[in-house]
Amino acid sequence: MCLHRWTDICMYVCMYVRKQVESVQALADAFRRTIADLAKEGKLSLLIQGMLKHPGHEHVQAAACKALEGLAASDDNRVKVAAEGGIAALLGSMQRHPIAKVQEAVCRALQNLTVNVDNQVKVAAEGSVGAIVTALQGHPTDAKIQEAACAVLMNLAVNADNQVKVAAESGISAVVTSMEGHSADAKVQEAACGALRNLASNANNQVKVAAEGGVGAIVTALQRHPTHAKIHGRSKRQAAES
Repeated sequence: MCLHRWTDICMYVCMYVRKQVESVQALADAFRRTIADLAKEGKLSLLIQGMLKHPGHEHVQAAACKALEGLAASDDNRVKVAAEGGIAALLGSMQRHPIAKVQEAVCRALQNLTVNVDNQVKVAAEGSVGAIVTALQGHPTDAKIQEAACAVLMNLAVNADNQVKVAAESGISAVVTSMEGHSADAKVQEAACGALRNLASNANNQVKVAAEGGVGAIVTALQRHPTHAKIHGRSKRQAAES
């Protein structure tokens, strides 16, 4: 076959592939818009049903989790998401999809949901602590996941029973490791110090925090971020309790 014929074929294939890629991108964009519309209209049940019907589709899961994150910024919606089965859907997504974008989206959604005290109990009861610790351990260099996961543990540890659960699931060690690995990141340090502060409300955890190197991590946080008010507020309270 002559050269120009091969060139024509290659150009045709490239054009075909490009159109397919553009179609996929358009579909993904349309899906994201649909998710956003569902969220705005408050159709939580449809959103959560979509997650349950497409458990293996990471793009669906990531988009839906992101939508739930936004919805859960509202006090009323925190209650509604839990009532519609959103907590179980989020954790199912987290366990099936270890990729960073899903892990971060789930952690952000859980962070907002667990501002509600009843949800702190519900989220822990669904087995979230182990999943969150796994996220911390599985993405040690991802600062966004580290921050969000530590923030969830901070909220969960407001509850006394959860303080025990987090410690039993190696959560204290995971938080300290996060602090050590991201000592220059103020957001990670703030969330981690908050988690250790709440965990140390339990007397046994105070011993565990010290044994896991938490005191040294807190001192480092204070030294590395001398002007960060929230880090200092949380760190000094934690140091007093330890």
